[in-house]
Amino acid sequence: MRRTECIAMWCAMAVVVLASHGTTWAADPNAPSEQSITCDNVYNFGAGATAWSICISRHGNVISMICPGGQEHVRIGTFREGYILRDNFAGTTFWDTGASEAGFGAPVIVQPNGANTFPLTICRVTTDGNWRLCTQAFVKNNAEKEVKFTMRLTNLSGLARSANLCRYADFDVDNTVPGDIFDRSTDSVWARERNGMKLSALSYTVPHRTIVGRCCGGDDACSNEVSVATPTAAGDFDAKLQYLLGVIGSGISRVVTVKYECL
Repeated sequence: MRRTECIAMWCAMAVVVLASHGTTWAADPNAPSEQSITCDNVYNFGAGATAWSICISRHGNVISMICPGGQEHVRIGTFREGYILRDNFAGTTFWDTGASEAGFGAPVIVQPNGANTFPLTICRVTTDGNWRLCTQAFVKNNAEKEVKFTMRLTNLSGLARSANLCRYADFDVDNTVPGDIFDRSTDSVWARERNGMKLSALSYTVPHRTIVGRCCGGDDACSNEVSVATPTAAGDFDAKLQYLLGVIGSGISRVVTVKYECL
């Protein structure tokens, strides 16, 4: 099945499930949502020294990633991971980075195979009603310890709007906050101690930027940030991948994919 057909299928599924379940998953697009830093979906792979696991909140945040066994890279201190939407037309920013969020309504969740399974699709409407962001998570390669997130942004307003969409992570590698060395390339940003974590763009034809910032002041921005010089000295930084989606017409969607992997 072609990628475009797959994306259309799971987005249509989200709409059907919302309609058929009524108040079970109903989301008021004008209601503010709570912060989400709980492990609502836990996935475990492998065993022993090669074991790895990931935990995803009901808002679509990566709350924990452990790889190899025992080495946590996210759930340390004040843990932050998530997504940021910038409406350039209105000059408004919406975000949910786990420990901080603003501007998104309650989630609509589609998980056809039951709890703690993939695919997991989470859709949220901004509180101004102008945008819907649907995120689908799935593991592509267990051996390589990779998880992918496909993010579909739809313009629900009656006007064409320009937007940026970011994925953000405060990597704290190997169970510690300080001591991480960050670096970046055109498509990826990563952090290392003995082990490491990487955030990569997979939608190569969509204009994008990688940014390393000093933790943790960029979890509510997705516009014109400037990366610190890389590679960094050992310290506490954060990673951001920014897609420049350009003008999106009324009723039109843009789809981009990112990947997290253990190093």
